[in-house]
Amino acid sequence: MSKLEQLKEKAKSLEAKDPKKAVEIWLGVLSGQESEGEANPDLSIYNRIGDLYIKLKDRPWRRLLRPGGG
Repeated sequence: MSKLEQLKEKAKSLEAKDPKKAVEIWLGVLSGQESEGEANPDLSIYNRIGDLYIKLKDRPWRRLLRPGGG
């Protein structure tokens, strides 16, 4: 099993127990896909991350919309 596949499995197992850590791992998977030059990244990962942010009631894009970015 590749390193990315291992990370995906770990993230899936953490989604219910520790969603914040799962988001970090999923972001790492996306970075890994990008660094490997993946032509067709797994778009469902973006959906998973968004769902986890909603579960955490964290909407990072709101910070970007505030004056001063913070």
